[in-house]
Amino acid sequence: MKKHMNKLISLFQTRFVPGRLIHENIIIAKEALHTMEKVKGRKGYFAIKVDLSKACDKLSWECIWNVLQEIEIPNHMLNVIMHVVTSMETNVNWNGARNTYFRPHRGIR
Repeated sequence: MKKHMNKLISLFQTRFVPGRLIHENIIIAKEALHTMEKVKGRKGYFAIKVDLSKACDKLSWECIWNVLQEIEIPNHMLNVIMHVVTSMETNVNWNGARNTYFRPHRGIR
């Protein structure tokens, strides 16, 4: 899979930079906010927090399949990945009791 990752992931996505932890992004964000608070003068700064987790939730399995085929992942590997993505079951706590298990129809969590 490693040889295909550069086709899927931008170099600017720090989560996938070898040797770097995703938690380092938290430190960078805190440092940026701290600097913004301390800056004096007439220029204003602002930060926007974007929650992208919903983008993954809405990604269709067909889209995942098509992208993996497009980058020429070997069929046996593609089948393994799609099995992992599509075979997941989950349930929800409702008023303190677990509901029955169900299978999502899209998303990659």
